[in-house]
Amino acid sequence: KRSLFDKIPVPAIESDDTNSNDKLELPQFALSVQCGGGTYIRSLVRDIGYELDTVATMTGLVRTKQGPFVLEDALRKEDWTADTIYEAIRKSQERQIGV
Repeated sequence: KRSLFDKIPVPAIESDDTNSNDKLELPQFALSVQCGGGTYIRSLVRDIGYELDTVATMTGLVRTKQGPFVLEDALRKEDWTADTIYEAIRKSQERQIGV
């Protein structure tokens, strides 16, 4: 059987085997992925199912980082004001330059 991985270039993906959030309780499993832009996690899950000669689908996805922004600094919609948004941007910029 020919793999989808043979046809499509797969972007580099890092996995931290020590992450306690990863769970393997078949037929369900959880995983953490650190990847660059252009990685489609739903396609990755589909391809995992294909490689296992079965099907796979996602039941949830939590994006913990996007560019300089991290989930811990996310604002609830009801807290959106110009001041809180500018403060969140400032914090992410400081994190980038290591202040």
